[in-house]
Amino acid sequence: MTIVVAAQERRGFPAIDPEPAVRRLVDRLLARGERVRVLAGPGRTEGWPAPVAVVPGDVNRPPEGVFAGAGRAFLSGLLPDRAAEVAHAARRAGVRRVVLLSSGAAGIELRHGREQWWFRLAEEAIEESGLEWTHLRPAGLMLDTLGWAPAIRAGEVLREPFADIGYPLLHEDDLADVAAAALLDDGHHGRAYPLTGPEPVSPADQARLIGAAIGREVPFEELTPQQARDRWIALGRPADEVDLELFVMSEYAGRSIPADPTLEHVLGRPGRTYAQWAAEHAADFIPGGAS
Repeated sequence: MTIVVAAQERRGFPAIDPEPAVRRLVDRLLARGERVRVLAGPGRTEGWPAPVAVVPGDVNRPPEGVFAGAGRAFLSGLLPDRAAEVAHAARRAGVRRVVLLSSGAAGIELRHGREQWWFRLAEEAIEESGLEWTHLRPAGLMLDTLGWAPAIRAGEVLREPFADIGYPLLHEDDLADVAAAALLDDGHHGRAYPLTGPEPVSPADQARLIGAAIGREVPFEELTPQQARDRWIALGRPADEVDLELFVMSEYAGRSIPADPTLEHVLGRPGRTYAQWAAEHAADFIPGGAS
């Protein structure tokens, strides 16, 4: 069976770049004997394994024939206003099952009116398409911490707000494992899976665990929300995005976001820990390392 895998950044808030997880998903599909066709967004066409057919293009305007002969598809980066058209194009081409990379924010959106939906709109379009569907709703990814790598390699102090909020970040390999199960195995149709790591880890603890992995302390300093706002805007981030992120963070001030048991139920094992992730990525945080 041929499976189409879209490798494209997931937009909205929070945005994530799923490419490392998507590459791990492709490895898992190949290991199980599947043929894989990657729909690769800009700058993502290189470095795929030799058996993979790579098609440059945008998942929101898929090239002619990209779904032809494929029975299943993994879609990331799908925009709400394009989801219905993309789903119907896939179905007309013979795709029967779609796994959508959505967001944990979709569950929060359900508590509000449709005018505040983003991820949920794309989910709804897939549900109404007639395809078998599974939605993956990851929390933040451990990979997001790689944004700290230049500062840590340079020996700088990490500065972040709300240092005591615990986030149950998700390992990219666990996301790939759940995606592979939803694509290849039965029993996942009609499910929306909230996905987290096994335990909440605060930014201060993340810095400590990275320090343990690289063999030296990573200095950390907590910023006030206003200091963080000024710093992030000075770095070029849009003010409305910064304000939204700080508002969401303030809602959890002084407490942790609980881990969800869904991943363990799907895979039959706990998720990988942040300490494991830090050890695996230690080279990214040392001078001359992987990043």
